[in-house]
Amino acid sequence: MPLSLFTVDELREATDDFATSRFLGAGGCGRVFRGTLASGEVVAVKRWAAGTDAQLSLTELMNELYTLGSIAHPNLLPVLGFVCQPPELMLV
Repeated sequence: MPLSLFTVDELREATDDFATSRFLGAGGCGRVFRGTLASGEVVAVKRWAAGTDAQLSLTELMNELYTLGSIAHPNLLPVLGFVCQPPELMLV
């Protein structure tokens, strides 16, 4: 399945501007929010933390795209796409 390139505005709208009520969890490099795309599809949006090293964050994003895009597991959501509009990096 080809990946979609989302915009920051699309994901801001999908997550109600990353509202606290949409917050699902956090990890070492960012936070995850529940979103609903314009199509009605419910997704998880991982947003890299502001202020992190840009090159390192981009490398992490590419690694996750590669890793998650190449495996299938019942406990993992499929990768649908990403945002790469520095300083905003997100995985959907």
